[in-house]
Amino acid sequence: MAQTNFDINNFIIDHVLRGTMVSTADGSVLWSLTQIKSPKLTMTSETVDAKDALGTKIMTFERAKEATFSAENAVFDLGLLAAQMGTSKKYSASDAKINTPAFEEITITQAMLTANAVTLSHTPITATVGGSSVSSIVEIFKLNGDSTFGTKFVPVSTGTTATTGKFYNAAGSASIAIFAANWAIGDRLFVMYEYAADATAGNGSVAITNSATEFPSNGKFVMEVLGADVCDSTTKVYAYLIFPNCKLSSATDLSFETEMTQALEISANQNYCSAENELWSLIIPEA
Repeated sequence: MAQTNFDINNFIIDHVLRGTMVSTADGSVLWSLTQIKSPKLTMTSETVDAKDALGTKIMTFERAKEATFSAENAVFDLGLLAAQMGTSKKYSASDAKINTPAFEEITITQAMLTANAVTLSHTPITATVGGSSVSSIVEIFKLNGDSTFGTKFVPVSTGTTATTGKFYNAAGSASIAIFAANWAIGDRLFVMYEYAADATAGNGSVAITNSATEFPSNGKFVMEVLGADVCDSTTKVYAYLIFPNCKLSSATDLSFETEMTQALEISANQNYCSAENELWSLIIPEA
């Protein structure tokens, strides 16, 4: 008996499972998302009107189809952000250290007053002044009760011993010499500095840089959608939306708050060397 062709017409969409952009050059994954919300596929076309000698419309022809996919990611995804900026994530290593900021707050204890010193979590990077390496820390603060900056302390001009209103941090050292008379137990010392993050040393970091001259590259986007048969909710339907040649937009807004979402927009380009010149395809497998 001949097998009948698989066919489906109606199904109910549950949610998007995953969206992935791969390189059209070698098929490698550029980025992948599992928290897609508010997905929307928008299709437009330009029209050209044929008119008679009196300007009366005779017929309308459509030209230049366009398709755009837009959505939001429910969480902050660094892989997507890097792709939108036309770059990739940078990982710190011993041969690729990343200068990383640190905002450090230290509560003064009796032991610190006795030692006239506090120890930072990281070693600050050094600066070069007059051909010599010096600490890059140019000031520290005593915090007020509301965490605003209070009294400011600056480095000693000579020597290595802290004095009234002064501190000392040797180049390449995580220890800051303080003057006990400037501080009391329970005071909070605040210092802002940078350190050379190195994952191999146990203090790694990740960086994304938005360059004014770098933009996202073209790729292939595949989105997997979970649904169900309209007559049987237990029968799962998987649909795949495929943009064979598309471009991720670098235009986006970010809000740094708990309820933020990360917007993305993908524009379909004609698969010009294909006989079908497809913008996108929707494929629903039987299994």
